[in-house]
Amino acid sequence: MTEVASVCSVVTESTSGPTIVVDASELDDVVVDADQTGFARAVKAGTVRSKAWSQTKYGGTYKEIHKGTFYYDGARAWSKEQTYRGKKGSHSCGVAGSWGFGVNVATVACTQPRSGANVVNRETYKVQAVANGSPINWTLAMSMMLKANGTMTSRAS
Repeated sequence: MTEVASVCSVVTESTSGPTIVVDASELDDVVVDADQTGFARAVKAGTVRSKAWSQTKYGGTYKEIHKGTFYYDGARAWSKEQTYRGKKGSHSCGVAGSWGFGVNVATVACTQPRSGANVVNRETYKVQAVANGSPINWTLAMSMMLKANGTMTSRAS
């Protein structure tokens, strides 16, 4: 899936990789917390899946990227904090390939959410003119909502 949307002369592109089914033999019987017994059954049934994603924002004089991998089972999605037998997602901000021309781009916040029916990975970053002592700067954000059914929704501001 590739989505491209124009946001105030800024172009945002979102992509996702193929869905990967996690082999139940790679997982153990550990239940992360008491309310996840259904999750443990789903895992044993072999229904845990994984998907990689990335979101890129082009702003004319800069390009900013955040990306990650999330797991989902129909009831929950998780991307970072939640681990199940070594199956831990990821979320990274300002990754390789990000750049600025005449501006500095710096990550202000990079969320690391827990599991849930919907998980939002968000990057907030600041773009500042490089001119010596320039007060010109602005803060922007982009996010990817990852859902327990494996779908994704991107947003940018």
